[in-house]
Amino acid sequence: MTAPVDIELARTHWTTVAWVGGLTLALPLVVYWLAARITGLPVSGLLVVAAAGGALFGLILMATRASRARIDAGQLQLVAGGLFRHQVSLDALQLDAVQIHYPPRRLGQVIGRRLKGLSLPGAHLGWFSMPYGRAFVVGPAETPVLEIRTGDGAILLAVANPQDALTRLRSVVSDR
Repeated sequence: MTAPVDIELARTHWTTVAWVGGLTLALPLVVYWLAARITGLPVSGLLVVAAAGGALFGLILMATRASRARIDAGQLQLVAGGLFRHQVSLDALQLDAVQIHYPPRRLGQVIGRRLKGLSLPGAHLGWFSMPYGRAFVVGPAETPVLEIRTGDGAILLAVANPQDALTRLRSVVSDR
């Protein structure tokens, strides 16, 4: 029995943090402040809006960072944002047909319509459509992406080092 092998995924890009902060903190605060000036709402409500926005900011940021890819017991186990999970048998991976997409080609240009997942500027997590079937996407979008075909679709992994990730996958598959 072999020990589990982790594949290092890329970290969340700063643009994602900026977009999430703008949408969950800055925008609600500005809207409430303007509404308070126009309608006479209590300005102390800004604290409530800031607290709610801060909590939402933390949850979304945690979701964008809670992704992992692990090889264990003949399976590639994927978690996208802590919300979406998928397991693929190592036998189903078509490692001879892997494509690596490097920036400036962004993940958003590679994937199709979101089926069940989360899309933010700079991060895509969950299930997306592709011309050849469904694809499970894990990780932020500003990094190299491994596109691994499977029997019924694909897996797209945003990784820090695509060659290292591919080498780990191939070595585990060849050791079986």
